[in-house]
Amino acid sequence: MKTKILLMPVFLLFMALHLFSQEQKTGPDQKAPQPQQAAPQQGLKRVYELGLKFINLNNFGFDFKVGNQKTLYRLSLLAVDLSSTKSSGTIHDSTVGPSTQSYGASLRIGMEKRIFLAKNFYLHLGSDVGINYNYTQINGNVVPYPDSRWSRWELSPAIYINVGLAYQAGEHFIVTAEFSPSVQYYVGTEKQINAQYGPNYENTFHRVGFALTTGTVSITVAYRILKTILFKW
Repeated sequence: MKTKILLMPVFLLFMALHLFSQEQKTGPDQKAPQPQQAAPQQGLKRVYELGLKFINLNNFGFDFKVGNQKTLYRLSLLAVDLSSTKSSGTIHDSTVGPSTQSYGASLRIGMEKRIFLAKNFYLHLGSDVGINYNYTQINGNVVPYPDSRWSRWELSPAIYINVGLAYQAGEHFIVTAEFSPSVQYYVGTEKQINAQYGPNYENTFHRVGFALTTGTVSITVAYRILKTILFKW
């Protein structure tokens, strides 16, 4: 019992020395370690636009754009000159009933830069490269040439310069009028067949053209999504 009583002061002294040594290591002004905070998240604003494009009344297609609020990459797919006609009547006592069919497609890819003009209005400047295909066929029914037929196809790689004026209606909708002159290289074949009387011919052609007509003006109505992509430093 006496031994236990003698050892008790020694134990308390040891505990006091131990606590004092710990305080000297940490320092009186040091605070307990705080839990590590998560790194601040940064955001990149990404723009997505999907639009319906019209050129004249029989050319239409789709526009897809992706990028930021100043620079966008664009992809356009157009259906060109979708038409079918048929006529009937008489010319110099001959029955006439030709039918015409034409169709085409255009694929373009490029980029554009946007310049703010005023509230909800901006100008965009850019360029595209593309490829166009067109086909036309006329089937005749003119006595005494009942089975005549004329056809033509052409393929044309092109470079486009795009100048557009856009109006943003609310948060999601954009209406754009765009002028797109182009330089194109045309290659194709033209063929005529008169089954009974001729003449029959087939020509292959190559030419370079500069397009600056009403067909170079388009109207696009697009739906816009602005998304913030988060990342950490």
